[in-house]
Amino acid sequence: MATTVDYKHTDPEIGVYGAYNPFAVIIENLEEPAFHLTFRVKVTPMNDTTKVVEKIVNPMGSTGRVIVEPLKLMQDSFFKSDYKGSTEHSQPESYSIIKIEVGASFSTVEANAPAFEGYLLSDQFYVYNGYELPPLEMNYRDPNWYNTAPFKLAKVKKTLYLESNDIELLSFPSTINFSSGLFSAEDLITEYFEADGTTVSTATIDLTVRPDLTAVSYWNININSVFATEAAYSVTKVRYARGVATSDSEGITIYKQPCNPKQGRYRLFWANRYGGAEYQNFTLAANTTYQVQKGKKIQSDGIDYKAVDFAGIQNINNPNLQEFGNRTTKEITIRSDYFKTQEQVDALAELFKSPVVLMFDSNGTHPMIVKTTNFDQELLTQGLYKVDITLQYANNEIQQIQ
Repeated sequence: MATTVDYKHTDPEIGVYGAYNPFAVIIENLEEPAFHLTFRVKVTPMNDTTKVVEKIVNPMGSTGRVIVEPLKLMQDSFFKSDYKGSTEHSQPESYSIIKIEVGASFSTVEANAPAFEGYLLSDQFYVYNGYELPPLEMNYRDPNWYNTAPFKLAKVKKTLYLESNDIELLSFPSTINFSSGLFSAEDLITEYFEADGTTVSTATIDLTVRPDLTAVSYWNININSVFATEAAYSVTKVRYARGVATSDSEGITIYKQPCNPKQGRYRLFWANRYGGAEYQNFTLAANTTYQVQKGKKIQSDGIDYKAVDFAGIQNINNPNLQEFGNRTTKEITIRSDYFKTQEQVDALAELFKSPVVLMFDSNGTHPMIVKTTNFDQELLTQGLYKVDITLQYANNEIQQIQ
């Protein structure tokens, strides 16, 4: 075998990688001589093998070596965040095994045509639809998705303040390829506490009975469905297992918030930097505005040829200048109450960059476009931080054309 690959790490397949962080492979052909040399890279998402991408790359000069960024080949064709309502579901395109295969074409005699040696080198990587902040190094793996407990969750905010009817989907990987072996999600454990930290009760959901968890993907489950009446707060974690060995994820803490009866509640959902679900409530007064873009103006003679007398010939319903194809867009400015933690501010910063934004209100669920472009991420002193966000409804208002 004349071709070698280098992914930087001794065990390159261990851990979890962000699809949008710098990720490269150095490919080299050691055959001497090697004429008409080219390399082939084949990238396959194992959750959907129909989306395989192959690329032919040329070596750099006469070095017989090339640098390729294989995960970029999957960014457009595979990775995406999927929202399927408030019920439990999997996200197979947010977290997957990505198979990377490498081979070379060359000939040992210059006069001969090159022959492809086949995809003789193959590696599989656990990859999520997102990125780490900051991207510290090439082929970076966060230690908590590699060799340091507790396991990481696809959540930016670790402390949540929720109303009783808020849906809060927790996204977590079904399987983690840890340095000590392959761990699979086994239980969702929620502990309820009094204000002084005394345990009230513990609830456990068996995740092994979820059929979608048999495949590598993110699993979404509502962690705000039941709350012990006497509890002040709860902590939810995912327990992973490898045979008889178990290891827990980090915890997500939930405090109950009273609803604001004077104002409507607007709740935003967006895909965070890990490709998981993130939410924020906006409970202060909101303003709705409409923008009308005028359509084509058409000149007519203004005469109603169906008139039966002279008074009806120039009908006000038939003006000389008419408009056709007006387009109306609807915007809303929503306002948050004071944020309590820097985590809330940091998470909201990702809202402005997220490709998937939904708003829930009393009228249902709406896909939205964030219009606000400026956001100060520094938390003000004493936690006095509010934010106004203007959003456009992605679906246009219904418009009559007559």
